[in-house]
Amino acid sequence: MDRGRFTFTFISVLTFGAFLSSQPSFASGKEFRREVTCYNDLLHLDCGKLSFIAIHEAYFTTNHQENQTCHSPVPEHEYIEDEDFESSNYSSCQEDIRISLNRRCSGFKNCNYSYSQQPDKLCFNPEGLFVVRFDCVRESNLNKFCNSKISSREGYIASPGYPQYYPQLTECSWSISALEGQAVFLKVLHLHLRDASDVTPTVSDPEAFYAMNIQLMTEQVFRCDDDRLVVMEGITKKFEVCGEELSSLKSAEMDASSGLELRFKTVAFLPASGFLVYFKVQGCPTVAAKDGSYLVQRNGSAAIYACENNRVFNDTQENTRFLQCVRDHHWNDTLSPCTVLEEITTTTTAPNISVHTRVEIEKVISSSTVATANETILASWDKNASLVEDIIIPCILVGTLIVGNIVIIIMIFVIRKRHKYNIDEFEDVRNPQATLAVEEETNAIEEEATND
Repeated sequence: MDRGRFTFTFISVLTFGAFLSSQPSFASGKEFRREVTCYNDLLHLDCGKLSFIAIHEAYFTTNHQENQTCHSPVPEHEYIEDEDFESSNYSSCQEDIRISLNRRCSGFKNCNYSYSQQPDKLCFNPEGLFVVRFDCVRESNLNKFCNSKISSREGYIASPGYPQYYPQLTECSWSISALEGQAVFLKVLHLHLRDASDVTPTVSDPEAFYAMNIQLMTEQVFRCDDDRLVVMEGITKKFEVCGEELSSLKSAEMDASSGLELRFKTVAFLPASGFLVYFKVQGCPTVAAKDGSYLVQRNGSAAIYACENNRVFNDTQENTRFLQCVRDHHWNDTLSPCTVLEEITTTTTAPNISVHTRVEIEKVISSSTVATANETILASWDKNASLVEDIIIPCILVGTLIVGNIVIIIMIFVIRKRHKYNIDEFEDVRNPQATLAVEEETNAIEEEATND
């Protein structure tokens, strides 16, 4: 019984491993959860006791292509008498609902949300639905302490006290480090700070003056004078946000090699949520060229290296090396040293260049400029980049696990058959008298038949 239970557990683990290895989410990184709910239905989000909700995307739409169809009746109080308003908001409508959903869910362990019950909604079509993409963030993985240096590739940053309050902070910052060639994607998911100040720009206020068009000097503008979150790329201010407006939920992709910093400043304690920011380091770091080689060009997904003069890479005997960034994380190959051609071959012929590389080099020669040619090579290389990682390796893993399962099942049947045979022999040994009685009865029947 114990052996059968163990074998079943082992087979289950192998099967589940084959399923995971074939899923793109385990190969390419984190995928956020997604919920689709009809207009009149209630959305319930639950992240358990150790995690909280982080909203990445939330919108209501009538132009959906989801599998489910919503045909809920419209409540009487939501019928609009104005035909113009109904034609623009009832038949076709779309609205970003991150602000209202953040108030109910962001930073909490669970929540309920109904779009139809929102008093300030813009859409009234009962056949529409709202889509929510979110993540469950473990509080132990949240960067919430001021003046922290972050080296992880992906994570979240929140203000101290999030989401209940934030204190007075004269200086609070977070630094995200990355290597040369990498970029950082940054997205403000939730922002609830003190509102911006109304400012009428004047000549004596250069920052506000030059930020506005000369023709709009009489109009009011808004500026974050009190509480604010500032994102710096090196010494350049990327953006500055405050308040609780939809326009403040910004996102940007920045070069972090010169330094990326978030600065949070407040003038006083406020019972507001603060901020929640998501970041992710993207791309592979630039590989340092070795002796005799140099970097020709690279983009976010591929790089071209070449050897100088008559040198070739000692492992391939080619003078060009293509590297592909796999899963936005690591290179598919290493960069070997370059060696003089005479040192690795006694012939005077050209190096052995593969057909694929020769085609790419011919493209480079025929291009009008070197930059255009390199971009052409990178683009053509990208097409076949994920063949091994996306198809061949998962198929080999799944096939190996299936064959392993078949072998285990055959072993189970053989073991059970032997076990049954041993039980039968054991019963014969335990009851020899019964066996003799059967033999005597058989002999008596045969003697009677002979006498007759």
